[in-house]
Amino acid sequence: EFGVVVGGGVTVDFPAVMARVRRLRARIAPADGHAGTEATGADVYQGRGVFTSPHTVSVNGRTLRFKKCVVATGGRPSLPSDSDVPGLRDAPYTTNEGLFNLEALPPRLVVLGAGVVALEMAQAFSLLGSDVTVVGRTERLFASRGADAEAAELLQRALEEDGVAFVAGRTDRVETLREPAAGALPLLRTHVAGAQYECECLLVATGRSANV
Repeated sequence: EFGVVVGGGVTVDFPAVMARVRRLRARIAPADGHAGTEATGADVYQGRGVFTSPHTVSVNGRTLRFKKCVVATGGRPSLPSDSDVPGLRDAPYTTNEGLFNLEALPPRLVVLGAGVVALEMAQAFSLLGSDVTVVGRTERLFASRGADAEAAELLQRALEEDGVAFVAGRTDRVETLREPAAGALPLLRTHVAGAQYECECLLVATGRSANV
């Protein structure tokens, strides 16, 4: 059921794991849809909203009035510019939005970024059997956010015990050595602070941008 077989050792059926993830995501998707929201008693208006005053918003020509308005439009992966990381935009990278569409377990996974999404995916794929390398810009996790140093150290140590490797430094460029083909994963080379890291899956998790 879970894609993990225990008995005489532990083996992972990666396609079965991913199929279960997609199946469960599809099952809960209606809760985020219009019908699910309307079932709670809320009114739903689909369209592009434009604020027309401090207390009104127009949706497809209809004016809605409010006392307080919450902008909850979600976010999307934010990618470094091509000048920041040459070659990245043209490379067959993935983000958290497409990661669960993988059909085969990548032998090696390089993660650009060391935030919450990056670390969650790094740990998951390491436990599934990938060799995972996380590339962050600072030596300590969440240093730019002023996180507690001891907590950051404990977190990194726990992830390292799960097989995740950490590299600190600027990503200089990304090379595409092989494009993805039917039945074959791509091959990429990431240059970080003078070192090179090859992988079959490059996950870009360097931040999020608001959908506004």
